[in-house]
Amino acid sequence: MSYELREFDLSALMELGNIGANHAATALSKIIYEKVELTSPSMTNIEELKENIDSSSIACTYSTLLGGVKAFLLFVFPEEQAISLSNLILETNIERKGISELEGPPLQKITKVMISSFTKALEEFFGKKTFFTVPLYVYGKFNVLEELLGRDAIFFCIEFKIKGEKGCNLILSLTKDDITKIMETEVPEFEEFGTFGEMLGTFDKLLEIENRIEGLIQNKVPYKEIKSFLRAVDEEVFENNPLKKYLEEALVFVGIGEKIVIKRREPLRYEVIVESCNVCKDLPDNNKKSCFTTNTALGRFFRENLDIGNEVIETHCIKTGDYACVHLIILEQIDVLSYLYEERDIKILKFLTENPLNFDEILKLTELSKEEIESSIKVLKYYNLIDNQEEKFEITELGKVFLTFAENAPEKSPVEYDENWNDVSKIEELKDTPVFEEEKAPWELNEQTK
Repeated sequence: MSYELREFDLSALMELGNIGANHAATALSKIIYEKVELTSPSMTNIEELKENIDSSSIACTYSTLLGGVKAFLLFVFPEEQAISLSNLILETNIERKGISELEGPPLQKITKVMISSFTKALEEFFGKKTFFTVPLYVYGKFNVLEELLGRDAIFFCIEFKIKGEKGCNLILSLTKDDITKIMETEVPEFEEFGTFGEMLGTFDKLLEIENRIEGLIQNKVPYKEIKSFLRAVDEEVFENNPLKKYLEEALVFVGIGEKIVIKRREPLRYEVIVESCNVCKDLPDNNKKSCFTTNTALGRFFRENLDIGNEVIETHCIKTGDYACVHLIILEQIDVLSYLYEERDIKILKFLTENPLNFDEILKLTELSKEEIESSIKVLKYYNLIDNQEEKFEITELGKVFLTFAENAPEKSPVEYDENWNDVSKIEELKDTPVFEEEKAPWELNEQTK
């Protein structure tokens, strides 16, 4: 059965080629006593190879991999390097014009060692013995490549550089049948995931979720909405809070789960209940809590978007037989208190530092409305900033510390927010936006200051 390739699969296949190529480069370096550098693997085709490889005269060695992994390996040497490497192996320094049969045996010897290292790397990864045919040698113009490679395959090209100059090109050619065999092979270190293809499928889904999480982090929530969320101490008010409803909808949009409910359990503690969790659904059944991606997403959202320190703990998981995946969020008290207060809260606390007061006394002294006082008292009591004894309200020790902090805290800098901040479609727009500018290397900074 033919395997349908996804973009993520191509990246994984290129990385497999890269692993093998690094081993091959190490082998070549030991032969020639020179540092060998590699370019990143790139997917290519015959037309692109024509442009990138000097077609005037080339030497090629090629071999077929068999057994655990099936593939076709081709090494392409430009004329100058083919002659130079041949002289090195033959321990001669003969000047000659053009490539000939003379370069065959030494290049075959070199590439046999390189292919052996390449296949050993794949053997270690897949845990299956892989063989290769004796490298064959051809030389001539570019058309020899077309005859060897054909067109019904995918090509990955990696360039080997010796002393900064092109040493050779390694071309890994995979047919559809070769790819299907690789994807259906189990990887010993990840055998609980099933085949290599199934493992990639799981990682691909998680990667897409993580990409959208970046959009969730960057879609900034307005200051007033964070305050409203933290002050929503009544159950009904909390259930209809805009930030609470946005986060539930956004986490579903990101792909965390099919249904998500956020509950306020006690001051500074919230529960996120994920039903039909997508994060751990395709992970192995190892009887362990497995929703690390969700834990990280929630922690980052509160820390990086809302600017509230926190700890997130997965308390329940469907992988351990629970009804849902449940995450407990514990918020940093100082960060919460720095957000939630209103001026009327401070006014009430100041009067309470002098004497305990009943509701009517607070009403008379503060000149606030009854509704304002009721609202503030609910919040202050909920966060243990005041207590009431025999119908009198008094400030707690925490309330005194908080009052000192609030009176001396600098004003928060105004930040521009999109008025449509709770539109979850913005997450998709922002997911590929870099968060930080790429940090420049010290030598690049020095160049700028010259």
